Amino acid sequence: MTKNIETTFDRWMKDPRVKKEYEKERADFILSEIFHAMKEGNNQSVRTLAKKIGISPSVIQNINSGNQRDIRLKNFVSIAHEFGFSLVLEKDDTRISL
Repeated sequence: MTKNIETTFDRWMKDPRVKKEYEKERADFILSEIFHAMKEGNNQSVRTLAKKIGISPSVIQNINSGNQRDIRLKNFVSIAHEFGFSLVLEKDDTRISL
């Protein structure tokens, strides 16, 4: 018979304040990781990318560093397209390209 051991993480997630902060920080981290994965192999500068898609270089830099709290969908789609990606929303048999 194995005993379930509660981890420190499990204990932290029981605190609603800690859980809320974790979820917010996790979302920011994920955005940054997606950005890094999309730009892999593309060596254009922050300024060049920003100019091509018409947004502030500071927004791109904040995404790159993980400091951007949110991003407009239009900007995210523009960044993805600039890196050669397409975005698709999918539910059951329905696909919507962005």
